[in-house]
Amino acid sequence: MSYQIVQSSPQAMATGETAKKTTTGFSFEALEVGQSFLVPVEDFAEQTVRNAAAKAGKKLSRRFSVVKHPAPHNVFEIARRA
Repeated sequence: MSYQIVQSSPQAMATGETAKKTTTGFSFEALEVGQSFLVPVEDFAEQTVRNAAAKAGKKLSRRFSVVKHPAPHNVFEIARRA
């Protein structure tokens, strides 16, 4: 079966631009037990932040937790627990 090629919608093109954001700037390595860093909610999807914390935890043999703080703060708090 063959599919028709069409021009991309503005929404699809905008989605591609947001996919360029990377979580490599997160400071997982620098955190000591009991420390946290904050990420604005509008910068990344919640699942992206949670996946990054899980991946870093496995890579570094550490435990991280992610807490979403609602308005007025609107941030994800990434904390090192162990």
